[in-house]
Amino acid sequence: MPPSDSHLFGPLVSARDLDAQRRLFVSVLGMEERGETVLGARDAGVLLGAGAGETSVVALQTPGAVAGAVVCRFEAPSDETVRDPAAPLDRDAFKVIDFHAPDLAAAAAQAAAAGFDVTAPDGEYDMAGTGLREAHVRGADTLTVALLGGAPGALDPYVRVTDRAVSEVLGITAPVSDVDAAAAFCADVFGWKVVHEYVVDGASVADLVGAGTRVRMEGCCVGTAADEPYIGLVRYVVERGGEAGASLRGRAVPPRRGLLGAVVVTGDLDGVRDRAGVLAGETVGLTLAPFGETRAAVVHPPSGVPHLVIEVQGDQA
Repeated sequence: MPPSDSHLFGPLVSARDLDAQRRLFVSVLGMEERGETVLGARDAGVLLGAGAGETSVVALQTPGAVAGAVVCRFEAPSDETVRDPAAPLDRDAFKVIDFHAPDLAAAAAQAAAAGFDVTAPDGEYDMAGTGLREAHVRGADTLTVALLGGAPGALDPYVRVTDRAVSEVLGITAPVSDVDAAAAFCADVFGWKVVHEYVVDGASVADLVGAGTRVRMEGCCVGTAADEPYIGLVRYVVERGGEAGASLRGRAVPPRRGLLGAVVVTGDLDGVRDRAGVLAGETVGLTLAPFGETRAAVVHPPSGVPHLVIEVQGDQA
């Protein structure tokens, strides 16, 4: 396993309206906008994929944490989204962005007051004594944010920001066809490890994932450490047995909208690209706060979901 000099920054979101996503990430999730840039059609196509065209890119960050979100608007956003909300068990695409809300009821009420559709709670389950309760905030472009509450202090070891309504990004959930292959890719390319494993099998899980039938979630969280943002690799097993949903491999591409992929920051972009081999795209120059003047490339794990890897030095992020 390579040295772990790469970590998850947060989600990569494709939006029809940048301001609609700003409202979610700033007003509800407590991030601050750090910078905006425009990629020409050629650079955007090389970096993000054909169909991007001229692309506006906005970076947001949670104060006090090296975590945030990158939101892009392609030149001609598609009417199609990566995921279909009517097919919640589909895999090989990111699904939900997780945040910790110490006071879940207050955070959910704040989101509702800001005009968002909130369901609270969607599920109640226990993982390692946390007694989790989960509320979902539905944003534009079919984006779904999960606010996680639990026993007092139970989630504090997993985040850095605990004194605000909402923490930094806790993780991003990714239902995938092959959890082992996805975890191995993250280990080999980014130096990540499994920081948590779980199986959740209860009556409320169907409501949690929107399954409409009893379903078991089997998953592992991969990242640099338990208190850093992680990718939650999930397999759904429905009550009749077997794997659930269809594969969305190949759908997370421009100009589709929604939760397109993940943003990873690294001190060694060349090393990441070398380890990814043919799964890595070309390098593109990028100037965007909080990353500064830097380089970026996209790598694609076995699920096909794009990971935008941005090179940073020292405390630039």
